[in-house]
Amino acid sequence: GGNDGLYNGGLTRGPGDIPLGWEDDWRVSGLAGVRFFRFDERLVFGSLDAGGTWGGNGGIDEAYLNDRVENDLFGVQVGFRVAKRFWRNLRLFLEPQVGVFNNHIHHRFEAYRGDGAVAAPTVASGVTGTYPVSSSENGVSFLTQIDLGLEWQMTQRWSVQVGYRVLAMTGIALADSQIPTYVVDIPELAAIDNNADLVLHGGFAGLSYNY
Repeated sequence: GGNDGLYNGGLTRGPGDIPLGWEDDWRVSGLAGVRFFRFDERLVFGSLDAGGTWGGNGGIDEAYLNDRVENDLFGVQVGFRVAKRFWRNLRLFLEPQVGVFNNHIHHRFEAYRGDGAVAAPTVASGVTGTYPVSSSENGVSFLTQIDLGLEWQMTQRWSVQVGYRVLAMTGIALADSQIPTYVVDIPELAAIDNNADLVLHGGFAGLSYNY
């Protein structure tokens, strides 16, 4: 077939192509909106008394520390999307975004024996309080996301995307950062440490409908 007139850059339309009308060699669009993101982590550490066996003696030879922390991020983010059609209805796109978020953190720490008995500070420790220890606080987190992928425009309204995503966050509370040197220090357990950074990455796939 000859030049369709809907595609710029001298590309010709072939079988299976869909005339999209708005499609150019390059397309740049802005992005803005609100976002919610949750990161939930749990760490369980178990120890065994000398001479004991796992699962034996009713579990009284085992001791466990169970630490869970939830980061609920809510805020605004901005970014842009650069896309280039390079063959028929296939587009390559790059989509960076950045945002500032309020991070509501909830932390819960438990200490218990294998038979379910909950630990308690001894009188000699001078520590007041009991397990489990629960606390929460708010902090500021920054989140950056970069997507690189391929999009196939199946019809005028439906498209499929596959790609690779990298997420980087600051001001995150991690489970292993909440355990102090002395686990009997209940006030220190209640003080949330949220100065960690986190990077998540991996592939993604999606289906979009343009109405």
